[in-house]
Amino acid sequence: MLALDGLVFVTVVALVYLEIWQQLLAGMSEFFGIAVLVVGLLVSWRFRRSRLFFALVLLALSERALMFSAPLGRTYQEFLFHALTIVIPANLLWLSLMEERGVLSRAGAFRIGIFLTQGAVGLVGLTKFPEATLRVLDFDFLPQSLHQWTEISSLGLSVFFVSVATVGFRLAKQPNATGRGFFWAVFAVFLAFHRGFGNEWLSIFLPTAGLLLVISAVEAIYYMAFRDALTGLPTRRGLGDAMLRLTGRYTVAMVDVDHFKKFNDQHGHEIGDQVLKMVASTMERVSGGGEAFRYGGEEFTILFPGLRAIDAKVHLEKLREKISHTPFVMRGPNRPKLKPETPIESDPRGKSLSVTVSIGAAERVDRRAAPSEILQRADQALYRAKQAGRNQVRLFDR
Repeated sequence: MLALDGLVFVTVVALVYLEIWQQLLAGMSEFFGIAVLVVGLLVSWRFRRSRLFFALVLLALSERALMFSAPLGRTYQEFLFHALTIVIPANLLWLSLMEERGVLSRAGAFRIGIFLTQGAVGLVGLTKFPEATLRVLDFDFLPQSLHQWTEISSLGLSVFFVSVATVGFRLAKQPNATGRGFFWAVFAVFLAFHRGFGNEWLSIFLPTAGLLLVISAVEAIYYMAFRDALTGLPTRRGLGDAMLRLTGRYTVAMVDVDHFKKFNDQHGHEIGDQVLKMVASTMERVSGGGEAFRYGGEEFTILFPGLRAIDAKVHLEKLREKISHTPFVMRGPNRPKLKPETPIESDPRGKSLSVTVSIGAAERVDRRAAPSEILQRADQALYRAKQAGRNQVRLFDR
């Protein structure tokens, strides 16, 4: 939870509560929201992050409306304040549950229609039934002790609670950067409205919510580029970057799942994917300080910084044995995908398969040797391991 976006949120809160925000951003605070909006819109356009686009537009329009509401009277200010304490967290929750779709797609048009409908309903309530609508928005149905510490109404407080609880529950089940960004953004919006309308926190925490969403979007984009979607391991691109950063000795191991094509042909690609995930989860726990990568297809790579090949072989042998002794049980047709609370009798049609890997390793001794050359040597060692009967570790030998 305290990744980059979480740390930014905590930092902003600390700066505000310690009253040094204005000292750090003297004369620039009014441009904070504009800068976040411009950068965020560029990111959403370049990488097609429609949820980020809609969230930023919502936050920016809300901040502008609040800033220019003073001349319109007390009733308008109160109406806008209480309406936004409901509209913003509810829409952030809604966007967090949606999948990415283009802004100009049919789904994007539908979302634009939803936002316009909300605006139209609010405008009718304000112009036709201002007092009645305001009484509904500001109606206190919670005990006084639960909401007297904040200027947000009972209804707004309830919407914030539902939004945080829902996003937090989904995030606990499936951690991801986008969900974490929406989680912290809802908290930032809450702090923006906590002290009521007309306070400087609105111009600080609403843009901060947008900044948190931008950070989480960039992190999600980075994850997609450098992490394999199936196994969660760093990709071949991440391997290249890691090898370029190393200046001394290191060992690279190429790991290949034996007879993987047979798994796919006999049992289907879904079983093949399960095999890859099982192998990847085991490789993540390799000893010796090794880091596992998904190289492509059924091939994986392990990088051992500062380790000689002969020393890395000990850890590779342990890995090979662990994979070969881990039974891979195919799901029976009636086996539930989620573990039930009450244990049920095992499905007799679930088959147990043996999974083995062949491994080839090479060491960089000459610092002038390129990473591609070391990988080629490890690949040659892997080829020899396969020729020798598979399920074994071979070191590169000139």
